[in-house]
Amino acid sequence: MNTNKKVIYYYYDEAGNRRPIFESNELIDSFSNLVSKFPQIENNLYAQIEGNEFKLL
Repeated sequence: MNTNKKVIYYYYDEAGNRRPIFESNELIDSFSNLVSKFPQIENNLYAQIEGNEFKLL
């Protein structure tokens, strides 16, 4: 049985739309490289796992 779940990382734009950044089969533990690439995710980074949303930053 495969226990890895797809994780979708995204942020919300000014209009409230989800803007995906990338998908992964595992959780990442450091967001500093993402913030440097995508400054708009500062205090606005989310992950979705099996339809459940989690705020990361």
